[in-house]
Amino acid sequence: MNEDEYFKEKVVWIVGASTGIGEALSKHLSLYSAKIIISARRVEELSRVKSEIIEKYPSMKNKVEIVPCDITNHQSLSKIIDKSLSCYGKIDVVILNVGRSQRSGWCDIDEQVDLECFNLNALSPTILTRLFIKKYLREDGVDFMNPIQIVVVSSVCGVMPAVLSPSYTASKHALMGYFRLLGVEYSDKSLNVTIVCPSLTFSPNNVMNAFTNKTGEINGETLTNITDKHMTAERCAEAICQSAANKCNEVWLSKTFDILFLTYLSVYFPYLFLRTIKFIGIQKLRKIRGSK
Repeated sequence: MNEDEYFKEKVVWIVGASTGIGEALSKHLSLYSAKIIISARRVEELSRVKSEIIEKYPSMKNKVEIVPCDITNHQSLSKIIDKSLSCYGKIDVVILNVGRSQRSGWCDIDEQVDLECFNLNALSPTILTRLFIKKYLREDGVDFMNPIQIVVVSSVCGVMPAVLSPSYTASKHALMGYFRLLGVEYSDKSLNVTIVCPSLTFSPNNVMNAFTNKTGEINGETLTNITDKHMTAERCAEAICQSAANKCNEVWLSKTFDILFLTYLSVYFPYLFLRTIKFIGIQKLRKIRGSK
């Protein structure tokens, strides 16, 4: 289906909308005259995104709402959902663009980092969605008040293992396990789950703020130039919207063939995948992953 037709006048709640892919999604959806709710921790960044949208698309003046959200504060999520629902009286699409990457060796990680990474990348989006579903079911429990779509922005690291990202890889696998099952369990209701797995996407803050092996520490590495292996955040947002509009169950995204090839090998031919990894060499993979 054409994205313009699908998203026109739909209410879309983007959780994780302040920078990178989430910011690009907010701006891309404005092309389609969707009504959008943008959420993240940093209100000043959300205000900037809203201002830039309205400056470029004046017709969006009354179609962008800000709902601050710290998704790891589970006690606050029920009220945040209520506030989001009150913006337009309904929600058609929830886009979960939440997560932090990682740069660390497999054996070097403090267990607290594992817990924090799982909480942010897997448990918190799941808890938010559970609460939303419970609130959005009709009183008879038979179906929802209107058809809804949950779009999960995961990663190819949720499909295949990624060097230097053990906690991140495991948390994205867990995230996809939760939402693959959600799509199965609610297949008899008007709920659609679309999981999108981007590979390398140019977003400098993503690498800079990545988990390391120690709690409270960030990677600090800054990407200044986009490489020929990186998608732009804008292209990634466009592909996510295309996937959602066509209600794809699961989509793997990459600008280059090699990453998609490895992803397919890891799923369908795991033995050949490991042989290929050994052939490529772990040092080269570390360089591609962007370690310091």
